[in-house]
Amino acid sequence: MPRIFETIGTPGKRDYDTAKKTLMLKAFREEHPIFELLEFISIVGRADTKQKKSAAQGGRTRTINNGFPNNVIDPAFANIALKIYGDEIRTDKAHDRSAEGLSSSQHLTDLEEFGHSLARMIVDDFINGDTGSSVEQFDGLKAQTPAGNTNTLKADNDTDGLLLLPGNSDAAVKSQHKLAEALGAAIQHSKANFGLANADIIERSKLMIPKLWTTKTVGSHEVDFYRGVPIFSSGWNSDESEDILPFSETVGATDDCSSVYVGKLSKRDLALATTIGLDVSKTREDGNFIVTDTELDIDLVRLSNKCVERVAGLRLG
Repeated sequence: MPRIFETIGTPGKRDYDTAKKTLMLKAFREEHPIFELLEFISIVGRADTKQKKSAAQGGRTRTINNGFPNNVIDPAFANIALKIYGDEIRTDKAHDRSAEGLSSSQHLTDLEEFGHSLARMIVDDFINGDTGSSVEQFDGLKAQTPAGNTNTLKADNDTDGLLLLPGNSDAAVKSQHKLAEALGAAIQHSKANFGLANADIIERSKLMIPKLWTTKTVGSHEVDFYRGVPIFSSGWNSDESEDILPFSETVGATDDCSSVYVGKLSKRDLALATTIGLDVSKTREDGNFIVTDTELDIDLVRLSNKCVERVAGLRLG
């Protein structure tokens, strides 16, 4: 299936800048390793439907001279409504003149830095996007995870979130077992090939159950793998003011909880729909400014019920 870095389509009759697209996609990949794995499916138009994973169930027995009972399967479809991400990058010509003799123009520097910011925005909405809060966002993992796919870990009082404790005390060992069991089950249920979590959750988990963690290289990033599955740090939001997965969820009387999401990226499970992928126009002049337009039409599509799982109620204390 196409990835965001590949040319999925053509931008029609508008001028299109392959070199600047390459520059921005380099920034995407440098900003977050999940862009090495995100899968895209191509659609036509602003909205479309994509057939979900078949709900076919079966496997019966029959007696001789009798047929099997009817097993009628009605296909289900996911509705796709693309959201438009991007911006207009404007640099005063005076700044570009000041950068003459340097390795890169100021406008290219601005464009590359914008690529990093846009990448953080997309990862943020991949997790936290909610069309109920803004019609300009797509629904992310938090909004699309079925309630039955959420496992909220709780303290001994069976009300508050679970405090993740390293060490050898009885309370620490109990929390380690709960976390290991929950993460393992979530990975198995979703057949996960990726995960997202707050960096502090990852580091605490590595202290608690180190034998289940390894480190490998994904693109240009060193990534932590849990039982063979890459668990990416969620990172910062677009303006780097907040963590994308903060400790702000409430479980019982505790309001300092966070979650881990795991899922399976594939054409039958979890994918991003798009028309042509990232669209970067040729640079133009507008009065005193150098201008480049960038747009990416996308929507997160969940095509199976079990392709994403959430482990919630995680506290560091």
